[in-house]
Amino acid sequence: SLVDTQAARVRMEHAATHDALTGLANRVLVTSELRSALTASGDVALLYCDLDGFKAVNDRYGHATGDALLFEVARRLRRTAGAGAMVARLGGDEFAIVARNSSPTLAVRLAHRLHAEVGAPYHLDGRRVEVGASFGVVTTAQLGGGAGDGDALLAAADTAMFEAKAAVSAPIRLFDAELSARHERRVGTRAALRAALADRSLELAFQPDIDLRDGRVVGVYVLPRFTETTRQLVTAQEIVEAACELGCLPELDALVLDRLGELRSRWAAHGPGSEPTLWSSVTASQVVDAGFVGRLRRLAAAPGAPLGVAVTAEVLSDQLVVDGLLELHAAGVHLAVERFGLERASFASMHRVPLELLRIDPELVAGLDTDPSLGSAVHVLGRLATALGVELAADGVETAEVAEVLRAHGCDRVSGFLLSRPLHEGPTLQRLLGEGVGSCDPVPTG
Repeated sequence: SLVDTQAARVRMEHAATHDALTGLANRVLVTSELRSALTASGDVALLYCDLDGFKAVNDRYGHATGDALLFEVARRLRRTAGAGAMVARLGGDEFAIVARNSSPTLAVRLAHRLHAEVGAPYHLDGRRVEVGASFGVVTTAQLGGGAGDGDALLAAADTAMFEAKAAVSAPIRLFDAELSARHERRVGTRAALRAALADRSLELAFQPDIDLRDGRVVGVYVLPRFTETTRQLVTAQEIVEAACELGCLPELDALVLDRLGELRSRWAAHGPGSEPTLWSSVTASQVVDAGFVGRLRRLAAAPGAPLGVAVTAEVLSDQLVVDGLLELHAAGVHLAVERFGLERASFASMHRVPLELLRIDPELVAGLDTDPSLGSAVHVLGRLATALGVELAADGVETAEVAEVLRAHGCDRVSGFLLSRPLHEGPTLQRLLGEGVGSCDPVPTG
């Protein structure tokens, strides 16, 4: 009947604009609300909320408890924000609150009330559960004409939220002039990524991995690269973060893998004579994506240099990630853990996949430059690597002194500016692949 058809249409429209778990608005609806609010009079405030400790609850008690927690957080946010504000779930454990006719002072006050509510204990399935929250706050008054269509507000609030999360002791951060340059860079990176995907202008750069024992290039890190309009270098991590924010990570993956396939074909036909493993950093979302895994498996099956992927240790607690990595390994893809430190969770997860390489956290490596006593930490990691039957690598090596400390404590291979900056395909890269370098001798980058 006509009534049934109309009711079905209403249900479909609601499902397209609302989160199924919490009933809150989703990213589509909050973006529409921001566009509408920006055309009206009065300043608009956007609060970006990210839960602290949610993953630990999910891992310890299971997804059912995690879902119950998200539902209760949504209820508290909606109740505290009031009827005049829109509360949305952006995805995972991230939420947004849009408040019209606000100001920086009023928005920060609201953030403090929301923070207190979200941080109060929860009683779920007979358990007492606690999580925290970090809030980024921005208003149109602060961005002026740069608020755009709402994307800029979301990016600015997200930037402020990440600062709050990093600060720990200051869980609420108001967007300000100090964050403006960082925010503009993120907005520029997102725009540049859209353009690079549209015209397929993304390039690959290569960071050589050098064996400390004989100077051979034993691996190459593959880094997606482009330059923004300011001509500033944009790092691979910034590009991936921008792709995640824009929801275009699959498109980025496809383009990078296409470029990698073209490179392997060229090297197989008339390469430098040496085929070190081509390594890429991957996220948990990539490893659990059947499309990404399938493309990488097909690429690994084609003739050419070996392929490897590196993940951070914490994602190995997710069985879906482990399953994806095992599938890749079965297809001949090498596995590594990167940004590896001394956290207990890191040690506990090492046995779950057949690793070839542990890569030391660059922050630990950077500390060696001013505190050589950190070599004892490297020594512990070296013993762990030996026990696991894998090699130990270090990234971000910039001085010969640090390289020597790493070598003395059992590190097998290093990468960093001491040896070479990331290189584009060309004579210098081919010389390195064919000849290697002397132990810890700087490599010319011209």
